[in-house]
Amino acid sequence: MKQTHHITVIFGTEAVKKYFDNTPFNAEEQENCIKTFTFSSKEELYAFTQGLDLAKGWLELVYEEKSKIQLSQ
Repeated sequence: MKQTHHITVIFGTEAVKKYFDNTPFNAEEQENCIKTFTFSSKEELYAFTQGLDLAKGWLELVYEEKSKIQLSQ
């Protein structure tokens, strides 16, 4: 069986504060703010975390049309 790699991410300013304050999350916060992602390689996991690091602090993003076309090929 091939090994998979997992990462759990906490999204949102208030949820991150709660995490660092060791404050429990309610059911809604668990559903909306805590997500686990699975990857088939460490390289995919690393690329994902690099993307998250670049996106930190931004509220929105959009793919430029040319980039979208290149990604879908």
